[in-house]
Amino acid sequence: MVSHDRYLLNQVCERLLVLSAARIESVSDSYDRWRARQGEERTKGDADRRLLLEVRLAEVAARLGQQAIHPADQSALRAEFFPCGTN
Repeated sequence: MVSHDRYLLNQVCERLLVLSAARIESVSDSYDRWRARQGEERTKGDADRRLLLEVRLAEVAARLGQQAIHPADQSALRAEFFPCGTN
């Protein structure tokens, strides 16, 4: 059965074949429980990315807070954080 109806999937199916990112995952669980696990994994990945971004932004703020910034450093920071230019 192929369906986007979550209620139907939870009521009828004992096994799911989930197609995503060019792979097939076989799941012996309800759709809702599988989806909850996916959300937990995403949340951890998001937290890791957020921490990395906060550290990087702190580094940039520290460099920008210096009294004199070398022009090459200014250009590198602009290119990295404003790739479309600054208006």
